Amino acid sequence: MDGEERKRIREGVSKKGLWGDVQTFVVLNDGTFPFPSGIELQWISVVEQKYYSISAPLNSRLMEQLWLQYAQEEEEVDDDDDDDEEDENDDDESFADDEEEEEKTIKSIFNYVAVGIAPYGGVAVWLHGWKKQTLITWLHAEEKELTLDEQHALLWGLDIKPYCDAAVKQIGLESVVVPEPKLFENMMLQYNYKWQPVLKKWDEHEDSWKDYQEEEILPELDFVEVKCYDGTYNKLRDGSLMEYHSAGKPSHLAMNWHVAKRRYGAYFFFDHEELQATFNRCYGAHPDTKVDILVRMDPETNHYELALYRYGMKEPLKIDVSAYQLMVFRNKFECFRSENYNLPPGSWRW
Repeated sequence: MDGEERKRIREGVSKKGLWGDVQTFVVLNDGTFPFPSGIELQWISVVEQKYYSISAPLNSRLMEQLWLQYAQEEEEVDDDDDDDEEDENDDDESFADDEEEEEKTIKSIFNYVAVGIAPYGGVAVWLHGWKKQTLITWLHAEEKELTLDEQHALLWGLDIKPYCDAAVKQIGLESVVVPEPKLFENMMLQYNYKWQPVLKKWDEHEDSWKDYQEEEILPELDFVEVKCYDGTYNKLRDGSLMEYHSAGKPSHLAMNWHVAKRRYGAYFFFDHEELQATFNRCYGAHPDTKVDILVRMDPETNHYELALYRYGMKEPLKIDVSAYQLMVFRNKFECFRSENYNLPPGSWRW
């Protein structure tokens, strides 16, 4: 990265929050700075009492491709009465078209490059937008010993232990416990899967799912939204979640559908440890295997099932009900919640 233009993020204390949330230390895309080709990062983990450092390349080409994939050209609205109406949004980034010699505005759903710091030197880089966040890379920093000059510059001449003890007390992190080393590694694992909603009827007498009859009103899917343990999410509602893609294990799932004028919303909240065990059974040592996540729902009987299925299975592998909490609404009123549901009010809004 020598000789390349750099953007510096000021020193400070990173905020606590959910993994993947953009909270502080943001460099905005001002239209002049290209996607980063590398990252240099040093920090002190006051809870671990360790100093970490990393210098690594980034795939700027991938970021640019994703940015353009979800970008669109904003066309000027034609008005028969006023063809000369000007675009009032002067803050949007514009590019010149040499052939037409007119300005066109290009906007993408992505607007930040976000960086997350995890225990044990983990570093995640995401391309962030309000409706979609995509993982670019997962890196590992090295633990470093501070030199005397670095101790004077960074720790006011203190050894790292008394400095971190004081910082933990000042920031209010006394109750924070460093997780097991494998937690974030497992959270960042990528799998190949797609969501497959199955809107059928549950037959309580035969203990099986049945198709709707021709004379019955069929349910129609409205949208699916997902948030994952690797810090990514997809709220685009463009059908891409129903295609095979690489992603982390889901932490949240929202699925809306309707039957005539009755509208339903199902909201799943997954337990990481329980879900990891099920994924391990299904994928084994091959996370690139294509897997369907079946979501079976019948609000009339309040019967809901989740299962994993891959080619060669005799039957889908059910996800145990202990692996998730579920709340269902009908016409905006709660009509079902799982027995283990214990989340605060409004948790389904994410």
